[in-house]
Parts: sequence; structure tokens; C-alpha cells
Amino acid sequence: VDIPRTSPGLPIFSHPRIHALLERILYIWSIRHPASGYVQGINDIATPFVVVLLASELKRSPEDVDVDAADDEVLDAVEAGAYWCLTKFL
Repeated sequence: VDIPRTSPGLPIFSHPRIHALLERILYIWSIRHPASGYVQGINDIATPFVVVLLASELKRSPEDVDVDAADDEVLDAVEAGAYWCLTKFL
């Protein structure tokens, strides 16, 4: 429910590949943390990690990131990094 509402002003977060990436991050978070599970707003905490890591992997500014040009391996690395950053943050 929260994923389509994630940062609506940023085009990157309307991309289906980013929706799938966020869904997996949040699903794994909820499975690995059954005491709290997913609570509204965790998606907003994960978004800066996704933006920074994706821009870093693609060596572009966040405004110039082209999700379609990203290889699956890049998105996998961003997903893993964002998940672990989220885990350490929370």
C-alpha cells in the first residue's frame, strides 16, 4: 500500500523496477523482524538509501539516474545495501 505513495515527487520512485526493489526490502524486513513487522513509514526511511546507493552505483547524480539503464546486478547491489542500511538505522 505504501510503495506507490513513496516520494511521489521523484520520478525514480514511480518506476516498476524500483517498486519491486522496495517491496522486497520491506518484505524481508517484516519477515526478519516479526516483533515489529512492517509499520507505515519504513518505506520513507528506506528511500534515501535507495537514491544514494543507486546514484553511487551508476556514478550519476540522483537527478540523472536512469533506472532503465541499470543492470539487474546494480539493482541487486542497491537492494542489498539499502536493506542493510535500513537494518542498521532502525
